[in-house]
Amino acid sequence: MSKPYYSSSQSNKWSNLENFLHSVVPVVPSNVLPQSHIEDITNIWLFDDKDTVEYFKLEDLWRSFEEWSAYGVGTPIVLDHGKSIVQYYVPYLSAIQIYSTKTRTAVRNLGANVNASKKDIEFFGDDILANTSFKDENPCPRINRLGYLYFQYHDTSSPYWRVPLADKIMDFMPNYPRLLSLRSVDLSPASWMSIAWYPIYHIPTKWYVKDLATCFLTYHTLSSCFQDSARDYDYDHQKDVRATQISEAMEENKEKFHSQIVLPSFGLTTYKMQGDLWKNKNTSDEKKLVDLESAADSWLKQLDFYHHDFSFFKRNS
Repeated sequence: MSKPYYSSSQSNKWSNLENFLHSVVPVVPSNVLPQSHIEDITNIWLFDDKDTVEYFKLEDLWRSFEEWSAYGVGTPIVLDHGKSIVQYYVPYLSAIQIYSTKTRTAVRNLGANVNASKKDIEFFGDDILANTSFKDENPCPRINRLGYLYFQYHDTSSPYWRVPLADKIMDFMPNYPRLLSLRSVDLSPASWMSIAWYPIYHIPTKWYVKDLATCFLTYHTLSSCFQDSARDYDYDHQKDVRATQISEAMEENKEKFHSQIVLPSFGLTTYKMQGDLWKNKNTSDEKKLVDLESAADSWLKQLDFYHHDFSFFKRNS
């Protein structure tokens, strides 16, 4: 079974919601790009305040989901009567937008057709403005702000018809090989993905709790502009609802995460959340849920992106 990045001793410090958020954080190997090479990549998003920039390869990101896609990832949950279980979730690619710092010509070498519905997947490059949702009387600021939309996808099918994230990415490989070779440093700050987490089973199985049917939708940025190495990972607590718990995890795992990058959720929404299992009254869980959903909503609005799953989760939560 694939394991989350925190230790079992840490899980006892956190609420069920916090345990879940920590369990599903992707952790990828870190690579270092010297500052002298940054200008060779882009002149739009600069890293003037750093001598080096750490980045990850998209190939490594997808690989980090292989075990989770096959077996699920477990998160510890404390039930109302004090008993503990481990609930397993499988990740599904809900939506993704990859904005490259290079034009379509620079990242070409793609196939002509894709095995997906036209309404679900689109490719843009130099012709990004051909899509009505990206039209602008003055297109230059839009391109400079977001970059070139290399790839986007959002799943509108029933969860029963979806395949796990790692398998879905492999479906795109023949026609979108750059999904493997691109690096986070090649991506603009507008690049992101959303993962749907559906429960599959829990251990031990003897307890039935209705709230264990809750599904989650997490949001993660993909550009190096937003990332720090795990050993330096820190947040201003007033600005980020995950600050204290993440910082504690990093402090206790410095050696393990010396050369890795973490991609925590900046946004979240839920489906079928009932009762108090995920809302510990002695913590800031309630506020955290509101703040993370608001962050996801704001992100989608800024990108003018209609996310089918987000709308469905909110409408039926």
